[in-house]
Amino acid sequence: MAAVRFTLLVAVLLSLMFFATPLNAAAVGLSDCRWRLAMCVGSLRDCKECVRDCEWVVLRGDKRYSAAAHSWSKRCKRRVELLAARGEAGY
Repeated sequence: MAAVRFTLLVAVLLSLMFFATPLNAAAVGLSDCRWRLAMCVGSLRDCKECVRDCEWVVLRGDKRYSAAAHSWSKRCKRRVELLAARGEAGY
């Protein structure tokens, strides 16, 4: 019975932790931006997410990487515009 109570206590504490965490707590880094850029340029996927992640790095990330992330964000924006002009799904 004690094992069941302990398991329930852990489950309740974990659920409280997940509900108490803010929605934007996930940290976006330069590696996320770089990965999204590769997906956008290579297979034309995740281009909007690339723009979002790279702009996040520019605004809130380390200042050493902001120039590269800004350049990558511009490349992703051009791809988004290209897909929108083509009428691709979701754009």
